[in-house]
Amino acid sequence: MKKAIFSISCTTCQTRLAVRSEAAIGQILECPKCQSMVHIVPPPGWTPSPLPAPESIPHGPPPLDHVAANPSTLSLEPMGPSLANSLFSRMWLVWGTASVATLAIVCGLCWLMLRPDAESAGVETERPVTAATVTTTEPVPDELPSPGSQSGRAVPPGSPPTATTPTTISPNQSLPPKPQSARVAPPKSPVATPPPTPEAEPKADPKPLPVPVEEKQAAKDDVKKEKKEKEDADQKPERAEIKKMPPAQVDIAARMADPIRGLQLTNVPLARALDLLATISALPITLDPDALQQLGATPRDHISVQLDSATVAQALEAVAAQRGLVVTIDNDQVVVTTPADFRETLKTVPYTVSDLTGDDKAAVAEFVTLVQMLVAPESWQTAGGRGTIKPNQGGLSVLQTGNVHRQVLVFCEKLRNARRKPLRSHDAPERFSLTTRTGQARKMLDKPVTVNFHQPTPLAKILAFLAEATGSDILTDRSALAAADTCDRVETSLTVQKKPFQAVLADLLGPLGLTYRVIGPSAIQITTKEAAEERLELEFYPIGAQGEKTPEAEVAELIEKLKTAVGRKTWTDAGGPGEVYFDAPSQCLIVLQSQPVQAAIERLLAK
Repeated sequence: MKKAIFSISCTTCQTRLAVRSEAAIGQILECPKCQSMVHIVPPPGWTPSPLPAPESIPHGPPPLDHVAANPSTLSLEPMGPSLANSLFSRMWLVWGTASVATLAIVCGLCWLMLRPDAESAGVETERPVTAATVTTTEPVPDELPSPGSQSGRAVPPGSPPTATTPTTISPNQSLPPKPQSARVAPPKSPVATPPPTPEAEPKADPKPLPVPVEEKQAAKDDVKKEKKEKEDADQKPERAEIKKMPPAQVDIAARMADPIRGLQLTNVPLARALDLLATISALPITLDPDALQQLGATPRDHISVQLDSATVAQALEAVAAQRGLVVTIDNDQVVVTTPADFRETLKTVPYTVSDLTGDDKAAVAEFVTLVQMLVAPESWQTAGGRGTIKPNQGGLSVLQTGNVHRQVLVFCEKLRNARRKPLRSHDAPERFSLTTRTGQARKMLDKPVTVNFHQPTPLAKILAFLAEATGSDILTDRSALAAADTCDRVETSLTVQKKPFQAVLADLLGPLGLTYRVIGPSAIQITTKEAAEERLELEFYPIGAQGEKTPEAEVAELIEKLKTAVGRKTWTDAGGPGEVYFDAPSQCLIVLQSQPVQAAIERLLAK
């Protein structure tokens, strides 16, 4: 047998191995004892022998075996003289080396995180490391190819299902190319191995004390809980920063005084005419939708104005006057709303309610309390306001402003409608429909819309596109936006494909901190969430057939369910402004709440 030129130690089993050829230097060969891969690195100070004659150089990798009294000679598969085979082998080995290294790193990290108790797993807890050591666990096939042939060798009985493969890399050397994939058959006879020195003998961890079953289960539960919390945190979307753009600083007085040489509008919708003047003057103009409802007007009402020479203020006043509106300036915002006399001056108006109360004085007193509770509650003297309401010969005598009188009228007519009684007002009956505002606009809100604004675009431009695509009127509450330090010039992007209009609005307005409010069957207002929550609306919800009596306990349970499930902190018993009342004759719930809460109530009752 050829004499060993130097010896090294297997980093896994610490067996001394003899290297008998300089051709093995730099290669990674298999340990004959534990089948782990060993990097052949000569010891410090070793020098190679002079090169022999070319004809005396043997082909193939050198033998590698134990250093023992009778060492076994191992034959490794030759590399082969063929250049094509050599190139193919090297390409295969480079790919294999990269794959094994990647797998080694991944498996090593998994083993470090999930490794079981050292003693129960049979893994050494301490091992001398001369450089960087990466351990991987790979499944061992039933048969391994033998050197120099295509046949395989059988795994000896009792062999473990996995084999640990450490790879040691010298700090001063780069990773060498991996040799041909080859497995070496274990020696048929036992190989004598000298006992390890005390310094190299691995130290076993002391046997751990048995852990009670309850503690193990508790530990497992904690791990599951932490994992679930992490998954929930990963799935929970991060709250995006709300985009804003401060409104432009405009000299209202100067812009209102700007001259207009001529203005001619013929049968132009009211909202369109105001938008045109806002564009010409750069003024932030807001059309008050509540004022429109109180005066029986809509954004689509056509107006006609012709001015030869006027200022912007005169043009605005002429357009607003077409529908009984006026132009006001409030906090550097131009608002088109009801006249001051309508909003501030108290007037006494009699209301005939005998068809709703009968001649019973107790019923009349109860009705008075009901009106004060559900119609502009803050405006009555009982709540610190100026208005009063008194019984008067089968009717009511109400002292209030014009806008509150309109609300009292609407309430009485809707109650007659709910109780199937004739209406007393000369207004259009559809104005007193029991269908909620959201329900009236259902057809518009459910209309599919496709939008492709990939690049940041001003909100006003996107809203104009949506109004045209859906055939709706979209008003912007510029006063509320300015109070929130933003405006409709803020840029955003939106791309949707055949999505309901209401979902498109939510996607568009949500990231901007805005929302929408339905003001008619084909009209909405863009406003802030705070402003939408402050505006209270009165809606009727039938919960039973008229003429049938719903048990009081069932009604109380339903009301409690509503208050618990929807707008919990917005009801009067929780310190909020919301009210709910059950009208037994009509079997209706009458609710005073903001539109977001009303929409949630409607969804809950529809289930």
